[in-house]
Amino acid sequence: MDWLDIHTHRPEAEAGVVSVYNQLITEPEQSGRGHRWRSVGIHPWYLEPPRLAEQLAWVERSAQRPEVIAGGECGLDRLRGPALAEQVTAFQAQARLAEEVGKPLIVHVVRAFDELLQLHRQTKPSQPWLLHGMNVRFERIRPLVEAGCYVSLGAALLRADSAASRLITQLPPERFLLETDDQPLAIRTIYEAAAGHLCLSPEQVRKRVAQNADIFVFGKRNFTTLP
Repeated sequence: MDWLDIHTHRPEAEAGVVSVYNQLITEPEQSGRGHRWRSVGIHPWYLEPPRLAEQLAWVERSAQRPEVIAGGECGLDRLRGPALAEQVTAFQAQARLAEEVGKPLIVHVVRAFDELLQLHRQTKPSQPWLLHGMNVRFERIRPLVEAGCYVSLGAALLRADSAASRLITQLPPERFLLETDDQPLAIRTIYEAAAGHLCLSPEQVRKRVAQNADIFVFGKRNFTTLP
């Protein structure tokens, strides 16, 4: 069984790793060709409201490809990007598309957890949402976790005093995944850090993450052994 990286921007695949490459809307089609799986969406930093229809058309076309196993990352960011109302419009469209194509959604959220929870309640998605790169207090995302969202953690786990290092010990064990995001780290390093916080072996964490990913992405099919 390979190690799983649920969200990465690294263009080259890591040996012995099953990764989900996040293709940004600003990248050429051939980006990340070495990865088996990918996700596509309009990241709020690259959202251009005057071109929203064009950007959504690209996402809709891309979402039909078999190697695209998730939407996103898309989401809400109060610190960067266009006005929050415009981000909400783009997010709602991508959440609807995820439902239409039957694929989960990888979510970028910065200081907009209340708004995201409201959108989750309005959408009532049948496809799960993943809050990626979380480094916040559990209480901040508890309502979203209780609503069915998954949580992905990354390089912040390497810092013993980070919010993520405490968060991973508070999350339901069936709801967390691990990622490298844009960091130049081996995913095995993230697993080792997670294992230390959970008082488990890296192999135990690998099995748990694989089980969680099977359900998050494919329901009950085996994520790491699909062609």
